Amino acid sequence: MIRKNKKGVSPIVATILLILLTIVLIFTISTFVVPFVKDQLSRGDCFSYVGKLEVTDNIAYTCYKSTVTPKIMNVQVHRGDVDLNSMKIIIGGASSSIFIIKDGITDPNIVMFDGTTTLTLPQKNGEKTYTLKNVNTIPESISVAPVMTNGKTCDLTDTVTFISACS
Repeated sequence: MIRKNKKGVSPIVATILLILLTIVLIFTISTFVVPFVKDQLSRGDCFSYVGKLEVTDNIAYTCYKSTVTPKIMNVQVHRGDVDLNSMKIIIGGASSSIFIIKDGITDPNIVMFDGTTTLTLPQKNGEKTYTLKNVNTIPESISVAPVMTNGKTCDLTDTVTFISACS
């Protein structure tokens, strides 16, 4: 007598196991992969600012002036064809200072190059020069970081490390 004792999984059990496996995979993807992709995409917003907001190295407009009181730092910023809410100018050295430039605000430590106290951002594809007051030592670097229209601050888009004295 031949014994036919096949041990296997019935089609119904196999179908239920496949359905459970699919549900677990969907849960895993929605829990880990979707937030990761969203985070990476939100970081990509700043990619369009790379090379579009720069500190110019024009020694006539980006320079340190120690012969006046208070000592000042002139910084010229070039803006490409990007939208901005505001921008941050970071003066680096032994201690760093951050200056926030936004249309229509006044700050006692920042004036426009022409002496105007109400700050304005550079126009698209234009440049503006800002006078930063109370910069007591010549900085090691000057950097600029854009703040997008949604309020998110991007990483530094440009840094200048050679700062000359104003003539």
